[in-house]
Order: sequence, then C-alpha cells, then structure tokens
Amino acid sequence: MNVIISPKQSFPNDPAYTVGFFYGKINKKAMEQFCRSAFCEKCWDADRPKKGNFYVLYQGTQQQFVYGKIDYLSRRNSPRGFSPHLFRLLRAQNDEVEYTKVCLIHLCGIAIIPGEDDTFTVDLLREELGLMSVKDWNALVLRFHGWTGYEL
Repeated sequence: MNVIISPKQSFPNDPAYTVGFFYGKINKKAMEQFCRSAFCEKCWDADRPKKGNFYVLYQGTQQQFVYGKIDYLSRRNSPRGFSPHLFRLLRAQNDEVEYTKVCLIHLCGIAIIPGEDDTFTVDLLREELGLMSVKDWNALVLRFHGWTGYEL
C-alpha cells in the first residue's frame, strides 16, 4: 500500500467505530474502496482493539487516509476482535464480488512507519482475499440501510 498520510485530521473518542459514513449519493469510487468495522481473528487473539492502539482509517468521501490512537474504548460499543478494515473491490462477475480486506490496526494488517514532517507511511503486512454476493457487497457499502435480512 505504501501510502503517506498526515496526522492533522483525527477523530474524537472512539474513532475506529465511527467510520465509513457516506453522505448524499453513493458514487462509484465509494463502492470500490471503503472502511468498515469487521472481525479480525488476529486482533481477537491479541485482545485488540485496546486503548493505546494505533490505527488508520480511509475517508471515502475525501479519498484520504488518516491515522490516530485509540484514547477511549468501550467494550460495549467496541467488542474484542472487531477493528477497522479497508475493503477493496477487485472485480464483480455475475452475482459475485471478489475483494480484499485489510485490518487497519497497527502491526496487525498494516505497519505505520513515522516519517519526516509529521507524516507516516503505511506498509501492508497482510491482506485477505474474499468472495461474496453482489447483494451482500452492496449492503456492506450502504451500511445495510434499508436492507432486509441483515438485522441483528
């Protein structure tokens, strides 16, 4: 990935779980790459997320990466093993979508490397390849708003 990001933008309190909001219409780019909370087995094993963990988020509307540190964590709203992930569409064929998923917690799916001028580089450590139906992909993109069959 090797993306250089700036820490000038940050999110308050529990940022890892306030990501991926799309305002207005969903454009094509927003459907191809976005950030969502998802389960990560490696984070589960390491009891993450936890206070003090660094993370990266992708802001789809601004098409930029930002990083931060978890200063507050509520286990009620931030269950163990659920962390921010970057989803990227590789291709859609027939009724299936092939995609990649990357955990955005430092030293899990990515490494945040300090640079000069208060910037950081993000290196990809591991990436998962996945397959899902187009219906499920669209529900994930739209955050399940108005979709039936996805209620908890």
